[in-house]
Amino acid sequence: ELGIPRSQYEHVFGKQHFFETRIPEIPNSGPIRLPLPLPRVGKQWALARILMEIGPDPLMFCLKLMLLERSILVVGQKLQEVSACCCALVELIRPFEWASAFMPVLPVGLLDFINCPVPFIAGIAVDNVSTVIENDERTLNAMSGGMSLLDLDTNTLHITSEPGVGKMLSLDPYLRERLRMLRSRVLYLADKNPSSALRDFNAFLEGGLTPEESLTLHSICGVLERHFVQYCGDLAVYDKAWKQYGMIDANNNENMFSFQPDWFLNALEANRAFQEAVVHTQLFSGYVHDRRQDQLDSKELLSGELGQYIAGWIYQRWMEKKKRRQPKDPPSSRR
Repeated sequence: ELGIPRSQYEHVFGKQHFFETRIPEIPNSGPIRLPLPLPRVGKQWALARILMEIGPDPLMFCLKLMLLERSILVVGQKLQEVSACCCALVELIRPFEWASAFMPVLPVGLLDFINCPVPFIAGIAVDNVSTVIENDERTLNAMSGGMSLLDLDTNTLHITSEPGVGKMLSLDPYLRERLRMLRSRVLYLADKNPSSALRDFNAFLEGGLTPEESLTLHSICGVLERHFVQYCGDLAVYDKAWKQYGMIDANNNENMFSFQPDWFLNALEANRAFQEAVVHTQLFSGYVHDRRQDQLDSKELLSGELGQYIAGWIYQRWMEKKKRRQPKDPPSSRR
């Protein structure tokens, strides 16, 4: 699978590669030409749709509910939006993988399913969402038992009324600030180009996103994944860390492994007790003040004459390099 190049500059300003093919079984069909990496409906178009229209906070609430294995029902009038947003939610909880029921297209006639005891991610496309879904007694019962409702028509998230769940859905201030900044970037790119595929599903399927758009959404996915990795402790750092949090078969058969959650939590609690003691020391207080002073010094440097000179020099060199990479116009033919 071809991914985003490590060099962001290369991805945006370098040579763009395309996947091209034809489908001979379809008569009179034209060639298919898509940019590489290939467009991802969930992690690109649907993610942009949720961020621009609903916002980063509801998105994070949905993902945290999924980590708690609580059900999400996505409803709306457009089938492609509903199914794509279901796919986005499942793809955005990396490094975890959704291990329960997933039905991006659930017929409204099977609405009884939402009261099943198994966690699920499901989508229902229906014309009158408020009458058919939101006010239905089955929906209200499911929401009292752990299900949340994401309404794409009103761009609202109705969080489950299950006791105790709401208290666990606090959001990290830095994460909120970062996602809001990236959302502003997505909105800027969508408004900058009137024909942007960020707002047009058919245009996305036909030609994908621009390098700038795909890179911004790739950054958002990275921010989310780095946030969720912190819940994994040293499991995300050391390859063999899993061995200390479970029991292996007596015959040392690693295929027979039983995870013990208490062992993992005990290690976290031990580190927590030590961290609490460190936080109350003068050493840690000095570290916080040093971090604050570094930020103030950087701000002063960037706003001063030296900062303006450095920024101007970098911008000039960047523009020169950009011009060198642009293809030159072919010489006009002489008569």
